[in-house]
Amino acid sequence: MLQKVLIGELPALRRPSFTKVNESLIGSQETGLEDAIASIEQDLSPDTAFVLQLSPLSERQAVIASPEFYLSYVFELSRTHVLGGFQQCHWLVAHQREFPQLIDQQEIHEIQFPAFIAKFCDGVRRMPVMIRTPGKDWASSWQRVDYDGSDHGISCPECRIAVADAIGQLQ
Repeated sequence: MLQKVLIGELPALRRPSFTKVNESLIGSQETGLEDAIASIEQDLSPDTAFVLQLSPLSERQAVIASPEFYLSYVFELSRTHVLGGFQQCHWLVAHQREFPQLIDQQEIHEIQFPAFIAKFCDGVRRMPVMIRTPGKDWASSWQRVDYDGSDHGISCPECRIAVADAIGQLQ
């Protein structure tokens, strides 16, 4: 069973604008009109510094019935936990070498940043994620909100997905 992993302190980061998020897609391998963002549906990400940990999803948590269910699940979770969003994902990818415990982490293959949900022009809701590259590095990407690691939207317990959140709970 995967355990929580302490990563370290992330600095205070401003929430991104709609334009900034769309600009981040320019030059990515996923560019195309359907890959532009139509709207930011949710941004519950912190704009203050916090200590990041990775909390592995259980098989039960990885079963997502629908994007609406996931959005309500994240909203409820955000009432008691600080969750990472777009700016934390991109900052962590750019500074990953400063966190050896992240580079050395071999059990987790995807890190979700569910505080930020965008609706793309193709109608699909996605959240920022970090994915393990063939080497030891991490790259930023987008993942469907209703994707659980399988090709059929069904549970995938061996997917090794973790959520970026803060140590402790909100008071």
